[in-house]
Amino acid sequence: IHGVIVSNGLDSVSVFGDYLIRLYSSIHGNLEASAQVFIRIPHPSIYTWNAIISAHAKLGEESSAMALFYRMMDKDHHIKPNRITFLTLLKKCHGCDPRARIEGMILHDYIFRTEHIADVAILNTIIDMYAKCGCLTEAYSIFDKLPFKDLVTWSVMISGYAHLGFGLNALELLEKMIESGLQPCKITYLSALKACCNIQQVRYAHLLHTHIVLSGLESEINLGTSLVDMYCKCCNLVDAHRVFDQLPIRNVVTWSSIIIGYMHEGLYTTCLQFFTQMQQEDIAPDVIVFSNVLKACSNLKALEQGRLVHKQIRKSGFAIEIALAVDLVEFYGRCRSLEEAHSVFDTVPRRNVMLWAALISVYVGCGPEET
Repeated sequence: IHGVIVSNGLDSVSVFGDYLIRLYSSIHGNLEASAQVFIRIPHPSIYTWNAIISAHAKLGEESSAMALFYRMMDKDHHIKPNRITFLTLLKKCHGCDPRARIEGMILHDYIFRTEHIADVAILNTIIDMYAKCGCLTEAYSIFDKLPFKDLVTWSVMISGYAHLGFGLNALELLEKMIESGLQPCKITYLSALKACCNIQQVRYAHLLHTHIVLSGLESEINLGTSLVDMYCKCCNLVDAHRVFDQLPIRNVVTWSSIIIGYMHEGLYTTCLQFFTQMQQEDIAPDVIVFSNVLKACSNLKALEQGRLVHKQIRKSGFAIEIALAVDLVEFYGRCRSLEEAHSVFDTVPRRNVMLWAALISVYVGCGPEET
């Protein structure tokens, strides 16, 4: 396509340049090719600038995206950013990096002086940006002043509190949202379930579960899995098991949640029963499942069953996973099988301090008469 456009002398035309920039960045992940296309356009439009800014932002070059933002407005170009420009850049300002927070504040200040300050989508993204940068005071200040709050506005603020560990604040906000007449969506409920996991209080868990049931979303796989996880973290295995049994579809994350829940409560035999049932339903275990099953075998000192799990790990291609190698060494050590523990250690090409510590612990535990 690029060759046809170039051969017809159209590569310097803005509309074709926009297309090529998005083609190279979105499909091929080739930022250099996108930049070369951009350079050849003598008079890039706002759409061209948005395309190249988006390309840099999506491919992890957030600082370069901000530099392009400043450049488009300089005296040589005089291009005024639009809502797409702001939404693209704001969505990339997140995390603990102070630079991301500063860039987000700069964008907010610029938006404040434009007509876009009344744009609900932009305001929601600003709230989300501050929350993801850990600035909940700033996020709530904007949220609280909004005369109109839509579903997204409430959801991003609830999510912000939940993901930073302020579970009670998130649940109080959910209650206010429902009182305002808005019905939470799946995303809102997922954040609220995370909040319940933070505070680990069964009373709140039951209230939230009731809301989800009344909304008709209980059987949705992601919400159902999160409910299982929430009840497990609240040490309520009865309700966790009941929700688990009622789910029409269960994926590896669902099985992982129930297995972890029973493992942490010391019900190791039941944990292994779930593992067997999971495979009977043709669900392939992942690293997290294998890790917890090995811990259960270790606590039970079930050497033969652990060996079978080890065999499955090798077949699944997870044998070189360092976390599983540590679990295997510890398992064989607990079962007093020093030779097998050392054999696992020897198969790992890159050993970290955790693996060395596990093997040393095995030798110390076995004593000189067994070594």
